Amino acid sequence: MRCILIAAAFVALAAPTNAEETETRAEDRADVRCLLAMGVMRNNPQFRDASGYGSFYFAGRIQGRSPDLDLAQAMRREAGRMPRSDYPVEGRRCGAELAAVNQQFQRITGNLEPRGVGR
Repeated sequence: MRCILIAAAFVALAAPTNAEETETRAEDRADVRCLLAMGVMRNNPQFRDASGYGSFYFAGRIQGRSPDLDLAQAMRREAGRMPRSDYPVEGRRCGAELAAVNQQFQRITGNLEPRGVGR
């Protein structure tokens, strides 16, 4: 019985606290903020397509980095922290990051020729 109590105490000490469970890594928070900004940008027809691509990109980064993250919870928490004035700032930051990745992708794929296509 004593071994069970000691083991239970070790498990309790090793378990994350509520703050640790609900806190999101800085990289994930930044990408969640991008998802929130992309959601707002989606309402503007000029940015609708780009915001859709951006949403998939940033959600994929989060999923790849932190597959166990509860994305809905992280988005609700971050939306509560994020003042309205941050949305345009985050939109520009995330848009610039997305544009840089797109340019890199264009450089890579621009040099690729599929074999046997059109021949």
